[in-house]
Amino acid sequence: MRQAEPAPNPRRPFRLLRAYHRYLPAGDTEPGVPRILVEAALEAGYTGAAWAVAGEQGLSFREERGQLAPLARTEAGRCLARNAPQRLGSAVAFPLWLGPAPAGVFVLAPVEDSAELAEVAAVAEEVAVDLRRLRSAPTRAKGDVEELATIAFDNAHEALMITDPEGRIQAVNPAFTRQMGWGREEVEGRRPGEVLSSDRQAPDLFARVFATVARHGRWEGVVCNRRRDGNYIIHQETIEEVRDANGRLTHYVATLADVTPLKEAELDMRRERDTAESALEALPGLFLFLDEQGRCRRSNRRAATIRGRPPETLTEIVEEGAGPAMEAALATAFRDGEASAEARLRPAEGAAGTPHCFQLRALDLDGERLVCALGMDISRQHALAAELERLARTDHLTGCGTRQHGEEQIEHLLARLRRLEMPFAVVLFDIDHFKRINDERGHSVGDGALVACVDYLRRHIREMDWLCRWGGEEFLLVLPGATPEAALETADRLRAGIAAAEPLEGERITVSAGVAPAQTGDDRDRLIARADEALYHAKRAGRDRVCTVEGGCRRTPA
Repeated sequence: MRQAEPAPNPRRPFRLLRAYHRYLPAGDTEPGVPRILVEAALEAGYTGAAWAVAGEQGLSFREERGQLAPLARTEAGRCLARNAPQRLGSAVAFPLWLGPAPAGVFVLAPVEDSAELAEVAAVAEEVAVDLRRLRSAPTRAKGDVEELATIAFDNAHEALMITDPEGRIQAVNPAFTRQMGWGREEVEGRRPGEVLSSDRQAPDLFARVFATVARHGRWEGVVCNRRRDGNYIIHQETIEEVRDANGRLTHYVATLADVTPLKEAELDMRRERDTAESALEALPGLFLFLDEQGRCRRSNRRAATIRGRPPETLTEIVEEGAGPAMEAALATAFRDGEASAEARLRPAEGAAGTPHCFQLRALDLDGERLVCALGMDISRQHALAAELERLARTDHLTGCGTRQHGEEQIEHLLARLRRLEMPFAVVLFDIDHFKRINDERGHSVGDGALVACVDYLRRHIREMDWLCRWGGEEFLLVLPGATPEAALETADRLRAGIAAAEPLEGERITVSAGVAPAQTGDDRDRLIARADEALYHAKRAGRDRVCTVEGGCRRTPA
């Protein structure tokens, strides 16, 4: 059962025990009852006087309205319970406050020994001094804080601006005047928009800013303001509201940090990046950054159009068979610094892939080794190369193949003969009396004779046969798969057809021919030499006929 609370005895002398929490003894292993009382009062957080009694549950405080609050659950309460044998009796504790926080506690406890009465006067004197000090402490602390605030305001690196609740400037610090070029007297009483606004701000900027502060108590952002001299300055601004203890709005405080150099650097970097991006997109070909695994880190829009999305690797945009060659070129570029490769792009369905030449060069970007791959469309170059090759293989006058091309065909067929025993033969034609035609009828008639002969031969040979101008008025016909007898018959048929053709400007054109079937031991020169010898036999036998090297001739009437 809880003990009855003893009533205070006003006739009993009380000893005043001074105990500010900031002055409490340090290092006590067993705190005394007065100190415990002080700690308990501070823990309870009472704003007025409270009675304290020792009970079964330890110390209890009673507010003036009569409610009891057991403190045995607190550290101080448990400590009091352990010290119960000290027979605290009754006491009264007075918390002392500095603003919203307690500064200490005065405790009045009963005096059991009358010998202590002599000490009361001295204690009262000491308490009176402390009370005077305590009463002056808030004023002194307030003055210190205001002095520190003024020093901080005047020496802040960032520009500071204080306005009243209506948004009129009340104070600015020296950093503001240095940054903006306005004196304090020139801006006080004016609105921030009148001092800071520029044509690079939205017209309703300040209205929206203060609306945000009213909703959230704070706004932060980057604003381009204008100095007094008309130049721009970029601020990282923070605006916060200030309220008193009763929640009433008293001021707005704005912090303006000059970030112009930083923003200008960011702008320069953005311009450089945009320039690089524009240059990248303006390149006439494909552009990719690749890592050592072949993954694409960056590509231009041209590369993205191949598959309808940015490529993930280089090999996915080239024909399937070209993948290994591209991977090898990439490895070479990482090893040697550069490489090149040609490949056709992976075509759209039903279309042929365009040929591209890829130049690969290794470089370091932000400490990472990458390869820059530039792919150029070389379709035009391929077409030009094909045309040059055609011209190199085609006689410009007659349109048939050149001697060089004929020699290549012979080498190819000789290799097949040795490897597969596939027969073939060559026929060497020569226009009869060509020098006389040129000399007597002119080169135009001679050229006409050449063209007429070639035209007839090309129209009457097989698609697999090959005709080339061997030199001057001589033409070589290559007959793949032809036996000696078939070659002789074909040559004689063609000779007879030329002889039966309409005369050219009154000149009848005839040809002589030498046939040479290819043999296993032949090389190109030996085979051509036999055909030339056979042609010589035809010429000696009277022209307008076909002969073999063995001397056999054939002349079927036209």
